[in-house]
Amino acid sequence: ARGDRDGRLREPAEWRLVFLSAGEIDLVTHLESEGLRVQAGQQIRLLSIDADVGNQLGVFENIHDFASSSEFAEHLRFNALRYYGAPIRAFLSQLTALDKAQEKIQKYKADFRKNFEKPRYQGYLVIDSQPAKRWGIRDQDGHLRRKPLKGRKKIDEKSARIIPVIDEQLWKDLVILYNETLLQHKQKLWGEDLKNYLLFPTINSTSSSVLYRAFMKLQLRYRSWHCLRHTRATLLIGQTGDFLLTRMWLGHKKQEILERYIHVYQAIVRNAKKKATKNPRPLKF
Repeated sequence: ARGDRDGRLREPAEWRLVFLSAGEIDLVTHLESEGLRVQAGQQIRLLSIDADVGNQLGVFENIHDFASSSEFAEHLRFNALRYYGAPIRAFLSQLTALDKAQEKIQKYKADFRKNFEKPRYQGYLVIDSQPAKRWGIRDQDGHLRRKPLKGRKKIDEKSARIIPVIDEQLWKDLVILYNETLLQHKQKLWGEDLKNYLLFPTINSTSSSVLYRAFMKLQLRYRSWHCLRHTRATLLIGQTGDFLLTRMWLGHKKQEILERYIHVYQAIVRNAKKKATKNPRPLKF
């Protein structure tokens, strides 16, 4: 099952479809004739079973003293359902009866949680809308004028963006702003409706102009926020290998859009390997 826009797993689609084909061309041959490659799982879902029709036994070569192929097939089906799951239960019973088995299992569990359950982010930032205007964001009564996020049609829970905050210092700064906003709400600076309060309460200039001045001050070639966003996403894939986290951070709905960042990262790795092998140089501390 693929994840939804909030990073949670969707309910997987399920269906049953059984069909038989007596054709001489199997799945692999058919796809290769069209220039296609067999994908993972296709050969499991479409089994290719060689059968000798001349034996009059269907797909079986030996029915082991049963009267007919159908009787043998029914015997297999009944016992498969009867003993389904029994071997693993017996194996687990024997495993847990071993000396110090429970102690080792608890150690493996602790090691697994230590290595895999540690979150790679500090917290979440939930954004459901944005100010309708850059200037004059409030009306005469102090109510905040809002509009849907870019690419969204409505202001609701389903249209909200959930952004994992990865950097510790950024998370601390957001926590300070959040607590200050709650204090303003407690003082009823803009009324009792929380929707009239902003995490970033003042907008003196656009962020792009601030970024431009920073580049000029450092005497660097100007790069837009969008370029920096691409760079951050590419580095994030390389640092964590977590595509779901990167997709949530970017706010992409489709996996295909994320793949362009994967290609960029792979190109960086290839170039690094070429430089290391073709033109080795002494390193400086």
